Amino acid sequence: MGVKNCPETPRQKMINMMYLVLTALLALNVAAETLNAFKIVDLSLVKTFESYTQKNVSVMSDFDWQVEKGQKPEMAKIYREKANSVHSSAEAIVSLITEIKTELAKHMDSEKLAPGEVLPPEYPYIVTKDNDTLILRRQDDLNASPFIMIERGRGEELKNKIIDYKKQLSSIIQNDSTLRNRLDASFFETIEKILDVSDPERKDKTTDAKTWVQATFDRTPLIASITMLSKIQNDVRFAESLVLNIIYSAIKGDSFFEAKVVPKSTYVIAESQNFEAEIFLTALTNVPKAEVYINGSSTPILMDGSKALYKTSTSKPGKYTYTGEIRYRNPEGLLASAPFKGEYEVAAPTSTISPSKMNVLYRDIDNPIEISVPGLSNSQIRAVIDNGSITQNGNEWLAKPTSLNNNTRINVYAKIDNKEVLMGFKAFRVKDIPPPLATLGVFTSGAIINRAFFNPLTVKTLTATLQDFLFDLEYQVTSFDVSVPTGGGMTSTESSNSEAFTNAQLTLLKGVKKGDKVIFENIKAKIRGNNVRIIPLSPTIYTIN
Repeated sequence: MGVKNCPETPRQKMINMMYLVLTALLALNVAAETLNAFKIVDLSLVKTFESYTQKNVSVMSDFDWQVEKGQKPEMAKIYREKANSVHSSAEAIVSLITEIKTELAKHMDSEKLAPGEVLPPEYPYIVTKDNDTLILRRQDDLNASPFIMIERGRGEELKNKIIDYKKQLSSIIQNDSTLRNRLDASFFETIEKILDVSDPERKDKTTDAKTWVQATFDRTPLIASITMLSKIQNDVRFAESLVLNIIYSAIKGDSFFEAKVVPKSTYVIAESQNFEAEIFLTALTNVPKAEVYINGSSTPILMDGSKALYKTSTSKPGKYTYTGEIRYRNPEGLLASAPFKGEYEVAAPTSTISPSKMNVLYRDIDNPIEISVPGLSNSQIRAVIDNGSITQNGNEWLAKPTSLNNNTRINVYAKIDNKEVLMGFKAFRVKDIPPPLATLGVFTSGAIINRAFFNPLTVKTLTATLQDFLFDLEYQVTSFDVSVPTGGGMTSTESSNSEAFTNAQLTLLKGVKKGDKVIFENIKAKIRGNNVRIIPLSPTIYTIN
């Protein structure tokens, strides 16, 4: 089996070409459009890297199966040990690159994304070993890359790791006659090309000789270096995939291929999401004229390169299974078949809507609401209320109804596969906040107060206190009257148009006598900072001692 059986995929070629073009653009100007292009390429590389990682993990699990249940367990143990060596070395390089990315990001004081915070779309990001997301706001910086990669020697460390990795791959194959006889020299040329870290040739004697590290990372914008590191991670995984498949083929032989299914998700929403799964053969990276047949269908799904995409609509909730086979011609030209099966679950559209404070909403104030849709982030959710307004505030929502009723409805929509789907709704009762009690200092209505309290009055304002209420609301008195007996069954009344006592009211209160009853009435108040509604409060009466 030569290099013709394991060429670079079209996607790999496209990514390599995109990176070369973007690197050339750096010679002109580090414009915002160029930085954004690097960000797009980096995201594409990360997705490809994750695909190769998932595929390689699947192949490693096949080695375990061959040891435990295969027909040649002793042979499988030998080749599993070789595969583990390749896989461990690839993991070490991938881990090292993740460390370097993190070091670059921290050197530029990159901010860590807070839990629940939405990623800013204008900036690229990296994910650390601890699964922290660091936002690269200074993506155009030209100093971080040469400092970390050249001065600190991280680039040379990475280069040496890759060189050792290539030697290891070559040694594993060259020292095993079974593997060596299955390949020709072009295979090793492919590996060398994929993991090329050789120093560039000098154009002429007048130019200084540059190392691979200098040519790759010197005076390079931060996002360009991050993108290059992502490409190297991707290349390491790709080389690992090629060698793992070669080692695995030694157990099963050229004429055997095993079907693999990698679903996009095994949990989908009825009617709004399709179930999708990539189906491919594990032993070779490219199988000519292979066809996939699903659930007994006579119409095949053609394989594009190494895989086919199975896509089916969903309607009713429940668990579904599917079976099929990949029909192909093996290297001897004989028709062969590789069976496969899988399952997925279809769920009805659902969402979770619950008030954070209690089971009703209160008019004219922000009511914290928790809204979530299983499997989706807050950025994919939109909420609509038919009474007042609802806004998103971090991880929670604030509902502010304006009318009293028993059927205020909140609808929750989610964006799934570029379509907006109603995921659920809930009805709430809307009530007014219970009125607060007017208080004079610490005294509530009915209290007996010593007349010395009023001469002089030790408090400056009449207050309104909301008792036994879960919301943190503060009320403010806007006007009130004070009535004091003056003898002969007569009373004197003075008014205030604020929460503060007027001079006339203070003079009136200084003259109170033992046994008098002081009445505060016509009291009105509002929520402090909220001018939507002014409400009347009950009168308060105090007996003078």
